[in-house]
Amino acid sequence: MWWLLRYFGHDKVSVLDGGLGAWKAAGLPVVSGTDDAEAVATAPAVTFTPSPRPHLLATRDEIVATLPGSGNEGTVVVNALDPATFAGTPELNPYPRRGRIPGSVNLPLFTLLDPATGRFLPEEQLVEKLQEQGVLDADRAVTYCGGGIAATLPAFAAFHAAGVEVAVYDGSLTEWTSDPSLPVEVG
Repeated sequence: MWWLLRYFGHDKVSVLDGGLGAWKAAGLPVVSGTDDAEAVATAPAVTFTPSPRPHLLATRDEIVATLPGSGNEGTVVVNALDPATFAGTPELNPYPRRGRIPGSVNLPLFTLLDPATGRFLPEEQLVEKLQEQGVLDADRAVTYCGGGIAATLPAFAAFHAAGVEVAVYDGSLTEWTSDPSLPVEVG
């Protein structure tokens, strides 16, 4: 949701670090059901006028233009999925073909989070991981995953830790592997 709101031009967006689990672990209050129905009903109406930021969205054609040998070495394409899916070796594969976009690097989204708390790693560790994959030094960085959702996590990490805006290829592997004319790498 953070990326989607930013794409449409809304800057006042926050992410609850660690999610609802961290909120509850901190002993903060939660409500459910209709407990807050009156507050919602009396909240002032808000109008939002979208102002899309095209630089935050990468298209299939843009990704094709980054393939090895294309002469577009200034773009780093980052796969946010687990290493087995990146390599094309998982036991179960939800995509039409196994593999990854050729030339992409792997930065699994879960490596950006503390496994014990679900919170993002400290900023210096995020910067180090992003730097290792070339995200922060690239002319342009684009993340992808299976369907464009998990890819927003490394995009957020880059913005949060280093102020770098990263595009998301929202078609991701679902779109890419559905087209037999597009290459995939395995291994």
